[in-house]
Parts: sequence; C-alpha cells; structure tokens
Amino acid sequence: MNRKLLGIATVAAILAAVVTAVLGIVDVFARTVDIPPAIYFSCLLLVLGAHLSYVYAQTEVLEHRTSVMERRMTGATVEVFENRDEWLQRMIELGVNSPFVATLHYSDPPALLGGRSDEYFRRLNASVRRRQTAMVYRRVATVSSPEKARWLLRTVRELRDCPNFSLSWIDVDHRTTPLLCMEVGQDSGVHYTFVFSTVPTGGAVSAVLVRDNAVGQAALSAFERIWDKSHKLMEGRAVNAAVIRQLAERFNLLQSDEFKELEQRAV
Repeated sequence: MNRKLLGIATVAAILAAVVTAVLGIVDVFARTVDIPPAIYFSCLLLVLGAHLSYVYAQTEVLEHRTSVMERRMTGATVEVFENRDEWLQRMIELGVNSPFVATLHYSDPPALLGGRSDEYFRRLNASVRRRQTAMVYRRVATVSSPEKARWLLRTVRELRDCPNFSLSWIDVDHRTTPLLCMEVGQDSGVHYTFVFSTVPTGGAVSAVLVRDNAVGQAALSAFERIWDKSHKLMEGRAVNAAVIRQLAERFNLLQSDEFKELEQRAV
C-alpha cells in the first residue's frame, strides 16, 4: 500500500471516529433525536475497516524499512583483481560449484589468450559434464576470427550431449569494439557478478567481483536481453543445424574438420 492510500485510510479512520463520537453525544444530550441502530453499526464497521487498513499499511511500511535496514547492514562485498590469472582462478573456484553460470565471453579463443584461460574453460566444461543435474551453464560469445569459430564448433561437439549447457554467438568484433564482459553465478545462496573488459591476447585485464543479489539479478536481466538476440548454436541437447552452418559459412569453415564432424553426426 503506497503513501497516498495510507493517508486516505488514516483520514477515513479519523472521520469515522469523529462521526461516531458526535452521534454518541447527540444520543446522550438530545433524547428527542431518534438515531437508528443501523447508523451506529455502519459507523462502527467504517471505523473498524479504516483502522484495519491503517494497521495493514503501517505493517507494510515497517516491513519495507526492515528490508532496507537489513540491506544496509549486510551490504555488497567487492573484490578488485589487477592480475588476470588471479580473477580467472577466482572464477574457476566459484563457477565449478555454482548451480548456474551465465557468461558473456568476448575474447579470443583460450589457446591464444594463454595463462589460466584454457584452464578456466577446461574446468568449467568438466563441471558441466559432471554436474548435469546440478548446474546450468549458458555462454554468449563474440566471433571475430576463424580460430574463434573453430573453437566454438569444437565446444558444441564436446558438450552436445549435455542437457545443461547452452552456447550462442553474436556477430561483433571484440578486437575493434570495446565490450564489457561479465559472469554471473551463485555461491552459498548469494549471487556473484564478475565484470571485466574484453580480454585481449597477451593483455592484462582488471576485473571486479561483486557479491550481491540485487546486482546479480540486474546483471542476469542484461544477460537475458543479449541471450535472446544471439544466435543459438545449442540449447541443451538441441543443436541448431542452421546456426551451425551460418557460423561455418560466415568464416569459410564448411570444409573444416570441425564442421564436417558435426554434419556427419546429423546436426
């Protein structure tokens, strides 16, 4: 109940109480005035209804203030990473045990990135295969080179039998367009969100980790909008043959081993 309704309920309660009091005074000092009992009964019901509305409104206000106080007391925790391998290691630690992971992967393929990049995808993919009923993983990737496209096709081949893994791509060149990447998951009932810029080959990238449910929900909402507009290579075991071919044609990979193998398996 908003403040306007709370004010109306308060005024109604006051007016009803005043009317009831006036009727009582009239009944006592002016015996010649015949006031039907129904009027008293109606006024009493009005007073009771207005009072209950007021109490309900006050309860909602109290709950809201309590929620705000709890929010301020708990607060969000923030970690800042200046070393790429450190935040990749932190993403591995949290991701392999999270019930869900939603990530925007705007970078070169891990073989070119070096460091812990390859370990991250290897460990997360292994977790997807191992925790098929306990984890849902969705990834949106940019594709700006045949090497990245090949890597995505190999990923489809590797995880195509996993019902908990989905992969899509967007036709954006992260090498020329600065992008903001993120990964959202959950740890001990609390959403966590990694935010970092496009990962360049051999480059150092800082990252921020925010542990907060409200921030996580906002990040998931942004992820969903991008996911909805992306080209779905696979959603669980449903592999999209048309999108697979579209990606292969876009980067001249129709004769590649990766595409041929998927095509032979009746993609």
